[in-house]
Amino acid sequence: DLAMIYIEQPDGSGHQWLLTDPRQSTDFTNPNAIGAGQDPVKKARYASHLQTAYQTANNAVQRIIDAVGVDASGVPNSNIMVTSDHGFAPFHTQVQIQQILVNAGITGIGNTATSRVKVVTSGPAANIYINLIGREPGTPQVTRAEYIVLQQQIADALRNARDTNPTFAGPAGSPLFDKVYTRPLPADINDPSFGRATTDEIGQDSGDVYALLDIGYNFDGRQNPVVTRQGDTTNAVLSQPNFYGAHGYDPAKFEMSAVFYAAGSNILPASLGEISNIDIAPTIARILGVTPADTVQGEALRLGPAPLSLINAASRKEHHKEGLFDFRMRLSGLRGVEPRPAASAHPASGGGDHQLVFAFSNDIVGGTAAVTAGRGRVRSVSFSGFEMIVNLTGVTDAQKVTVKLSNVTDSLGNTISPVSLTVGFLLGDVNRDGIVNDADLGEAQSRITAPPTPIGPENVTADVKLDGNVNMADVNVVKKNLGHSVAP
Repeated sequence: DLAMIYIEQPDGSGHQWLLTDPRQSTDFTNPNAIGAGQDPVKKARYASHLQTAYQTANNAVQRIIDAVGVDASGVPNSNIMVTSDHGFAPFHTQVQIQQILVNAGITGIGNTATSRVKVVTSGPAANIYINLIGREPGTPQVTRAEYIVLQQQIADALRNARDTNPTFAGPAGSPLFDKVYTRPLPADINDPSFGRATTDEIGQDSGDVYALLDIGYNFDGRQNPVVTRQGDTTNAVLSQPNFYGAHGYDPAKFEMSAVFYAAGSNILPASLGEISNIDIAPTIARILGVTPADTVQGEALRLGPAPLSLINAASRKEHHKEGLFDFRMRLSGLRGVEPRPAASAHPASGGGDHQLVFAFSNDIVGGTAAVTAGRGRVRSVSFSGFEMIVNLTGVTDAQKVTVKLSNVTDSLGNTISPVSLTVGFLLGDVNRDGIVNDADLGEAQSRITAPPTPIGPENVTADVKLDGNVNMADVNVVKKNLGHSVAP
């Protein structure tokens, strides 16, 4: 039912042969083989190698199409998708990040358990870890007060790092780093979540500082012996690399754009515009008529007709000026939890208002909903594209409610068997585990930052006041509900 094939040639060839920037040396050992000194024969040869690599990939796709066959219009008999996981960009300079930190006066840098600061690089990305006491096992450990200072020193050193060689960075020079992110700090230094808070950019396993070089620079490719660039007097930080192409830069940059092509019986002619790679897995599931696991991110692309199926379900609420945020609910097994408060703005409401949104594989034109367990009732049902929106009222806190959908019909006339969703409503359950306790209190407190962090996917569960901010008012809501729980 599903075959996945990896075609390696474009990636390996891009790393080795993307010789397209006049600042790249056509002789790794010769810093003067740039610009007018580049070898035109080598450039042409490498361009031919790249073309051959893409032709090889293209021919491989054609062999797949030939294997499944096509209809009278040339459309493949099976659905075929072609995508890349990243773009590519040429780079001209290798960067030694440890030396940048040393030059800024930061000590104890290494990759052992006895290092105060550990640096892990891959391509243009760097994760810098601080050996925080109580979090890391190594010694010497850094206190929380020292961590605050050290994290800022590291971030400042990277933000201030510049290439001043006009041959490579222009007359005014340019920053080496395009993005520098720091792990957020709680307002209280004694907060138990200190050193563990996350953001959209900083995950639980990321460094305390996460940085991305700008295009043209890379941590990999340092030569031995090191080759000094043309116009430089030292190679301690910047040097001439020994390969040409790289990826891993800010994915929003045009050079990092991936490709996505699709054709088949379930795919209609269209131009999608910008999509995300994480949308591809749920798209495949949609075409196969499979409900994705609750852990699958992204949204299914509506490429054409597909078997009617429920893709996901969520509880939706508005967080003041920050807009609408959906909390995905489990479609099977243990119930999901909605930790945010009920609304009662509707004139016909008696309070306890919540909105559930069911996303299907096709546009929905009809269906009914009813509460079959728990206290509450359906106030209204509406349809918007592939979403079926069910508004509940009279829902009381700290209980489970089961909603059953029946006669769901798509725009093609397809229907599915009745489906049910169970949701636990529990105000203040920030980590959504079914009980309000000290863990939720710590989580809410850890999301209070100075300056305030805008509401986003990483901290929205703590905004239990729905005012678009995480502050002590949210913490007080959690405190008021300590000990409350909802059954599994």
